[in-house]
Amino acid sequence: MSNTSFKAVRLASILYYCCAASFILIPLVVASIWFFGDASFLESGEPAQYLVPLGVEVHGALSLKMRLAGFAVSMLPNALIMFGIWQLRSLFQCFRQLQFFTFDTTRHMKAFGLSVLLYAFAYPLAGGVLSLVLTVLKGEPGLVSITAGHHELMSLFVGAVMLAVASMMSEGKRISDEIEQFV
Repeated sequence: MSNTSFKAVRLASILYYCCAASFILIPLVVASIWFFGDASFLESGEPAQYLVPLGVEVHGALSLKMRLAGFAVSMLPNALIMFGIWQLRSLFQCFRQLQFFTFDTTRHMKAFGLSVLLYAFAYPLAGGVLSLVLTVLKGEPGLVSITAGHHELMSLFVGAVMLAVASMMSEGKRISDEIEQFV
């Protein structure tokens, strides 16, 4: 194995294990935020900006129903990201085996790109659902808010780029296979 191949396998291995850890950590962190955080912590924007959809407006104590509903709704867009991370993990497994331009690598890259692209739409919608659910459970009048920002815009671009690269890899593989048949 060449030095470059060794470096590629080592990097793919590190990223493979990071994906596996993320797949476990995301639901644990979201659960911790909802079950151990108070309303001011959830509204602060610190945890909410990445793992809890924006739109949390709860004043006062959070009931167990509100915490369970908040966790469930927050996990909806995170499930898309977890699916994408699972696809990345599978992609890095292919890279660990020095498989770079195969049907599987292209499929995993497309699935990752699609999950990130869908996340860009699901995250703001989950925020609206979350604000509606929490308002209903609180029993007080409130607003339903759908908020999108630069994170969602970046997700759109990253997802689109990954889909484009995967499509180009697929087309390159098809052309390579076609040329190989002639030779």
